[in-house]
Amino acid sequence: MKNGTNIKLFTISLIILSVMGTLFGQTLHDQSEKIQQEIDIYDNILNKLIIGDSPFYFSFDDRVKGVYLDGFGMLFDMESYGLGDLSESVIETIKNIEITGDNQDTLVKVRSSEKNKLDKDKVLVEKWPNVAEKVAQTKKLLTKFYVDYASAIKSLKPEERIVVNIRIRDRESGYSYGRTKEKSPTQLRSSLKADDLIKYRQGKLTNDQLVKKIQFDESYDTQNDREIEIMENILNTALGKSSSKSALVLTGGTRGIYLDNFGALFFSPASIFDKGVRVLVKNLSHFEQQTREFERKTREFERKMDEFKKNQVETLSEPPEPPELPEAPEAPEAPEAPTIDVDIDWNGSKIFEQSKAAIDSMINAMSDQIIELLGQYGHTMRKVKDDEWVMVAVDFNYKVWSSDESRLYIKVRKSDLLKYNRDEIDFETLKKSVNIWRS
Repeated sequence: MKNGTNIKLFTISLIILSVMGTLFGQTLHDQSEKIQQEIDIYDNILNKLIIGDSPFYFSFDDRVKGVYLDGFGMLFDMESYGLGDLSESVIETIKNIEITGDNQDTLVKVRSSEKNKLDKDKVLVEKWPNVAEKVAQTKKLLTKFYVDYASAIKSLKPEERIVVNIRIRDRESGYSYGRTKEKSPTQLRSSLKADDLIKYRQGKLTNDQLVKKIQFDESYDTQNDREIEIMENILNTALGKSSSKSALVLTGGTRGIYLDNFGALFFSPASIFDKGVRVLVKNLSHFEQQTREFERKTREFERKMDEFKKNQVETLSEPPEPPELPEAPEAPEAPEAPTIDVDIDWNGSKIFEQSKAAIDSMINAMSDQIIELLGQYGHTMRKVKDDEWVMVAVDFNYKVWSSDESRLYIKVRKSDLLKYNRDEIDFETLKKSVNIWRS
């Protein structure tokens, strides 16, 4: 009797654990979806506030990249060409050009260097704010983001934070230096802990107190940036369409960032073939086979048409034999013209309906390549501490499959990369130490 009771208790315990495991898994899934929803919302907000309204110069296709890093928080990263907009550069150029001569449409004379210098100095004083003023203007927009919008975030742990980072893509261009000799920062970063946002939302911090909690950092460290840029180029080169044999390739826009207390993070956009391809035949060899068959059918059709015309003429030319009335000859049927069935996706809406196994194979192959590249070159990023992470987030911006998964994450400790580089562990052991997931 006692054994029967124990068995019942054991069975009930297993059922309870199973139910709790299911509920826990569902809770984690719901939490992950909530975090991703908030990231998407704040991506769009920052696209308007910073890319749309800040004095930093962005190209038309620049977008904010948001990601959640467990234990760190949310990072929103964007790249800029620098401070100042293109219209100011055009105005400055026009002001320094003088039209002279009889034909003013074709004869252009640049002012003397002395006069040009005076005009530029005058413009600098009267028209354009300096770098410090433009950075201050951007900080006001970031402050508005934290106070008005970020305070609504509820999916972060109190010890996590929200970081917004603006980086200069091309420091050699004129835009990187504003309109004065004052150099602009290579990065402008803002950070605020979720705990402070929670207190503000609950009325425990005033507006002014919250603003004082926001941390701003202006970085001018080009040496450390160079290490990140070199790793960007390694990923773009090794996995780009000119080097990779896979259909799934990086499109060349990898951008990296170093975060204190986390490590190095890289965003790498990927696609199958080039995004400009809009007309694809599903199977070229099948298309060629169909073409040859179409040509054969066409020749057969022409032969039958010749026979059809000949029979028609012969039938009409034969007179009836009296006294019997002739039976009306049956009119020969014209042969049906051949057609060719080619599956072409003219508008790009059905490009390569890949099977799940084929998709997984391509993504897994890219994952292995990234891990191998990090193992081979990751040790060169000396700013990343041994206990910090190196992470690559691959965005499938131009994916051709119907799955909701749009990003691949690969995260590994710098210490494991060092072990692989020193031949202390093999590739399979390195792979086991890597965290890989999709969203």
